[in-house]
Amino acid sequence: CALTGWKLIATEAALDHIIPISRGGTHEITNAQVLHKSVNRCKGTLTNEEFIAICEAVVNHVSKHGKPK
Repeated sequence: CALTGWKLIATEAALDHIIPISRGGTHEITNAQVLHKSVNRCKGTLTNEEFIAICEAVVNHVSKHGKPK
């Protein structure tokens, strides 16, 4: 997985647009990455930078306040 580093098998892999088509991205190999299906679902129509920023915010919050109950 390009964003997590997880090793993938074919049934877990999903092709993702780095810049989503809905956000002006293109159907070119330079705008493609392979992600784990669950990561791709979570990323949705976010750019990599937006998705990573949200992930960092979650980690920072949990680090300061603990896991939600």
